[in-house]
Amino acid sequence: MRKQRLVWRLISISLCVFVLAMSLSIALFGSALADPLWCQMPSGVSNDLFSVWGTSSSDVFAVGESSTILHYNGSAWSTMSSPVSDNFHCVWGTSSSDVFAVGALGTILHYNGSAWSSMSSPTSNNLTCVWGTSSSDVFAVGYFGTILHYDGSAWSTMSSPTSSDELLTVWGTSSSDVFAVGSSGTILHYNGSWSSMTSGTLQALGGVWGTSSSDVFAVGTSGTILHYNGSWSSMASPTSNHLEGVWGTSSTDVFAVGDFGPILHYDGSWSSMASPTSNVLMRVWGSSSTDVFAVGFGGVILHYPAATGGGTGGSGCFIATAAYGSYLDSHVQTLRDFRDSYMVTNPIGQSLVSAYYRLSPPIAEFIDGHPTLKPIVRVGLLPAVVMSTVAVSTTLAEKMAIVGVFALVSVALVVCLRRKAVKGGF
Repeated sequence: MRKQRLVWRLISISLCVFVLAMSLSIALFGSALADPLWCQMPSGVSNDLFSVWGTSSSDVFAVGESSTILHYNGSAWSTMSSPVSDNFHCVWGTSSSDVFAVGALGTILHYNGSAWSSMSSPTSNNLTCVWGTSSSDVFAVGYFGTILHYDGSAWSTMSSPTSSDELLTVWGTSSSDVFAVGSSGTILHYNGSWSSMTSGTLQALGGVWGTSSSDVFAVGTSGTILHYNGSWSSMASPTSNHLEGVWGTSSTDVFAVGDFGPILHYDGSWSSMASPTSNVLMRVWGSSSTDVFAVGFGGVILHYPAATGGGTGGSGCFIATAAYGSYLDSHVQTLRDFRDSYMVTNPIGQSLVSAYYRLSPPIAEFIDGHPTLKPIVRVGLLPAVVMSTVAVSTTLAEKMAIVGVFALVSVALVVCLRRKAVKGGF
């Protein structure tokens, strides 16, 4: 009889521990199912991508190493033929039939809507970026302070205030208000002639973008973020990772990307966004605040928000969004809140989230292609949603009370099973 009591005690304790452990596991794993707003798109290439630009959500270009040129038509990315075998560092244009790409050894290409062709270049220095105001007013920058200008007929070299710094990005508001940034905190400004500006930093600056001549952002190494409103000043940054690119739609809607996958957003203050990759992200561009692309190493292309694309028929590239149909669904938001509050704040949770982001896209695509599976997946996610709701929507006292009730129910269940077993002659 003592042995039976001991056995039942062990079974009771084990069952309670098991139930509580399973509940915790469901909540922890379920929170990993909270989709980031960024989705990784199938690019079809593994080459590093350095730049992205487009005219609309269905006309986007990306360029990279080993003569990689990609085009997105709103449904899928495809490879374009290049007339040369060089690394392309930047792409920009005025329309879908007037696109420029620049790269290694002074390479300059032009796309006329049907094919890419080489342009005569006055330099053999590496070119890193291209930008302009029209098809006859285009700037390109590069190594050793190189600055070029295209007037619609030919490229020519402009006088530069530096011959030692690498200029990495160029952007402006007009033909007489252009900024170029680069190594060692270099910032140049063009208002008819180029001159140096005081940046206040020695960090290399890899990206520049703004909304006006007095509202300009620059990003760089060690998480550096600068802002210009007549003079340059540092901004508080949520990352120490190198930042490579910056772009936005307004002074309170700015994105920045960088090494090891960080994605930042500015809405009056900078904050980190959940990223589905740890690859280096080089550039970011969008057609609107709800249609943004980021590209990087290993052929990575991200799209924001996930619900508007990503190769999964418009329902997102992650399991929860595919199951519920939208990343804005309240269930997905609950999981996302739990992830942000409990998961990404510790190494184990971060590992779970990262693994989910890597493994989820093909599963989500399968679910999205088989709509009959969605109700089944939603039922499977229900315990995670319930546990996450409890975690993010209750006070500590309420949590303890719920756990206590759950434990009592578990004990009652064990006692009930034991009585039935005794009656059965155990």
